[in-house]
Amino acid sequence: MCSPGEDQLQCSLAVQRLMDADLLLPEEGDSLLKEIETWMPAAGSAYQFIKALEKITLADHCDVSLRELTLAAAVALLHRTS
Repeated sequence: MCSPGEDQLQCSLAVQRLMDADLLLPEEGDSLLKEIETWMPAAGSAYQFIKALEKITLADHCDVSLRELTLAAAVALLHRTS
């Protein structure tokens, strides 16, 4: 199990990679990175967050509303407590 700091780093790196690959708009990525900075992850949250980000790449080929819903789900995972 990763420490909260390690989970934050994994999630930040995943967001950066998607931004570098132009799969996240800069404003989307910056917003997620700001959320991650203040996030106190619960066990397993990093994995779930990264899976949600993967879905964003799939949603990128779909309509805008699906992409927005997926981004909202990723942010919701950052705020979930357990």
